[in-house]
Amino acid sequence: MFLEPFKAAAAEGAVVELKLRLLAGKVPALQKYAHQKKLEDIEDDLAKHFGDALSDDEKETLSLCCQLRNKVLHSDFHAARGKLSELGVETQSGGVLKVDLPEPTRAELSKKILGVKAGTEGTFVADT
Repeated sequence: MFLEPFKAAAAEGAVVELKLRLLAGKVPALQKYAHQKKLEDIEDDLAKHFGDALSDDEKETLSLCCQLRNKVLHSDFHAARGKLSELGVETQSGGVLKVDLPEPTRAELSKKILGVKAGTEGTFVADT
């Protein structure tokens, strides 16, 4: 259920990196580093090179987008939500709950599921 959206997000992150590296490759002063440096360093170099043409907000967005890309690619979804928040994007919790099931019977499972739906059962475990 989550693999396809993750795959799409990871692909978008790869495209961002490729575009930044290709742009760096077009700037004579940055060409030699375009495919050797970490993406964060290339992003910093591009921000400095195009500094006069970029607003402070654009520079901050560029930095946060690269950080967001890394968080998604490394499956650090809690931190990714924090970066999205910094970019002004409201996110919704995945609502991951832990439910104890000491008696693994159909009746007990049904009871627990109804409790989760009613909000009376389960312990919040992850802000994903």
